[in-house]
Amino acid sequence: MSADYIADRAEPAGGQYSGSTRAIAWLLVALQTALLVGIVVIPIGTDWPLPLWLDNTAMLLVGSGIALGLWAARHLGRALTPLPLPVAGGRLTTRGPYRLMRHPMYTAALVLSAGLGLWRRSWLAAALLGGLVLLFSVKSRWEERHLAATYRGYSEYQAATPRFLPRLRR
Repeated sequence: MSADYIADRAEPAGGQYSGSTRAIAWLLVALQTALLVGIVVIPIGTDWPLPLWLDNTAMLLVGSGIALGLWAARHLGRALTPLPLPVAGGRLTTRGPYRLMRHPMYTAALVLSAGLGLWRRSWLAAALLGGLVLLFSVKSRWEERHLAATYRGYSEYQAATPRFLPRLRR
């Protein structure tokens, strides 16, 4: 499969999901939002020192997370949705950051949150980041079941492409 492969739709999506499936999707989004907001609003602590090199690292992580998120959103285009469900009329994209990892939006949120967590200098922020990692692990697996049922070729893409972090060498 080439890096620019775009799979055809296998099944209709969008409004075809049951109420319970959509409720689970919204619950996952709500949990994600709560964890992200928690990391942002936690008062700045003093749990560890923030020397200049660590401050610069945090800034680099925040900037990298934002850049990756914008890059991924651009490649999703109209298929971008808050829900971890394929949209009606969408296509599976394996271009841009999606050729390197299956969930670059989640990776972007994690990288951004890691930078914010460093700035917060709080073990509570670190714990919320840990919760976000766990949530994205669960959420991505749940989402991938729907992607595999919706898009022909998703299983091959899934087998060939790492979930969150690109391979350093191929």
